[in-house]
Amino acid sequence: MAAKRRRRIRSGQFEQEAAEEAELYRTEILDYLIARHGEKLRAGWVPTILRVRGYHFRYYSVDIRERPHIHVVKSGKETKLWLDSLAFQWNGGFSEAELNEIRRIARQHLGILRKPWNQ
Repeated sequence: MAAKRRRRIRSGQFEQEAAEEAELYRTEILDYLIARHGEKLRAGWVPTILRVRGYHFRYYSVDIRERPHIHVVKSGKETKLWLDSLAFQWNGGFSEAELNEIRRIARQHLGILRKPWNQ
């Protein structure tokens, strides 16, 4: 059993399985929030969909009629990122390095970030 686990870890399969499980867990949480707080979402509630390295990825439910995008907030700074092109509409204080990191994180989690527009 231990040898099998070591092979999984060496091959990177263990990390991939952990990432897939984390994505499934985030998806279940988002489904729960939509089911439980649907009225709040329609009234302008601002849920945070994802938190990574202090960045809060959120959307404003009143923006749901716009093309898919996400607002990213950290330390009083905010930006708006279009999810189809991963281009920033505007930037409120993030450095180029931070914008590149936001784009990289968004690319890794596009499925969960697009979910509100697929409901």
